[in-house]
Amino acid sequence: MGITGGLLVFDGIHWDLVKLPNNLGVRALYISKDGRIYVGSFEEFGYFEMDDENDLIYHSLSSSEMNVYLNNDEFWTINEYKGEIYFQSFRSFFIYDGEKVRKGVSDLSPLYIFTLDDHLYVQFMEGGSFVEWMTASLQSYYRKGFR
Repeated sequence: MGITGGLLVFDGIHWDLVKLPNNLGVRALYISKDGRIYVGSFEEFGYFEMDDENDLIYHSLSSSEMNVYLNNDEFWTINEYKGEIYFQSFRSFFIYDGEKVRKGVSDLSPLYIFTLDDHLYVQFMEGGSFVEWMTASLQSYYRKGFR
């Protein structure tokens, strides 16, 4: 469970608080099929995974070696689509392919990213547009006021 203090983990008996770097709160959380726990916070996103002693270890994907620049980005949504993880803030979104992070390309600010029936959709703040993500490009799907 993501909370202001970090990641709250329950083992069936005890609750433990696992902290992010700089004691940041968890705003977005996604657990993948391989057991990784992806989290988003203020100017920070990454994942937890268990080590050999069953301790959760955090791996930052927004650290300087990943070549990601964040400016007041707070991550609110995380989705998986075709084996890639999408981290969405209100300014931008980033895509993690398991090895590297790349910034999603759009002139508009994403409001919400979601999956439905094996498709990935993005709703933008400007104009209420919905678009479908298709092979590294955005295709217009619905525009507010369209008749």
